[in-house]
Amino acid sequence: MNAHLPRALALALVCVTMAAIAGTSFAQQTPAPQASQNRIEAEATNLHNSNGSFACSLYNGPKGFPKTDESLAANSRIKIKDGHAICVFDHVKPGDYAVAAMHDENDNGKMDYNFLGIPTEGYGFSSGATATFSAPSFDAAKFQYNGGVLRVPITLKY
Repeated sequence: MNAHLPRALALALVCVTMAAIAGTSFAQQTPAPQASQNRIEAEATNLHNSNGSFACSLYNGPKGFPKTDESLAANSRIKIKDGHAICVFDHVKPGDYAVAAMHDENDNGKMDYNFLGIPTEGYGFSSGATATFSAPSFDAAKFQYNGGVLRVPITLKY
């Protein structure tokens, strides 16, 4: 049996998840004249380059995470500058949240894959959650937000 087959299967499942994130319509994040004091900032900590855009989805519950919009609270897609990107979600109410994100390097609005179905663009989740045989659960990626400004690091896997 090919040793890469289980990994390819696991990554194919991640691909379906990331395709769902990429296929969701994203509103271009633009700075507000006066920033909200209740916001979550999802920061990409290891972008390979400044190509394309950084897309994030903020979820407020486990239903559909991260494949559908059932518990989707907000989306953001921003341009990358100097290898750094932060998706900003303003006017967030206290509660439990999770973030799913991707680096759309060619800015085509979708996750790209190689011939084995393995993502060729970076993807990641809040709380350091990782995809093994499928996307992580909401519980694995969730964090508690109590108000104010909270910066959430997202480490992308390429």
